[in-house]
Amino acid sequence: MFLMKLEQEARTDSNGHMNKRKKLIELFDHAISMNKYTLKDPTALGRDYIVEQFNLAFNMNITYGFFKNKLDEFKKSYKMWKFLMKSTGISVDPETSMIYASPEWWDNHEAMQILLN
Repeated sequence: MFLMKLEQEARTDSNGHMNKRKKLIELFDHAISMNKYTLKDPTALGRDYIVEQFNLAFNMNITYGFFKNKLDEFKKSYKMWKFLMKSTGISVDPETSMIYASPEWWDNHEAMQILLN
């Protein structure tokens, strides 16, 4: 599910980094599959694999720190998406992947923000 959402995000990216994002997602998936998906983060061997293959594919010289930050961003986006999908009044348009929130959901959300502040 995590990788499907990331792939969907890679397809809908509008700032021109689609190929790099997709490659990073594919490499991340392959790296964690090296351990049969028993770990949520790649091992040292997997990290080396991601860096080497990405740098070869795009003729770059990027360290794993860059990838770690990107992967953390992907995970954070996925957690927010997962939270929203469990909320009553939230749905996703299957064609555009846009998230829709009902007026009732917004009313409740805004009321909670007022109470918290």
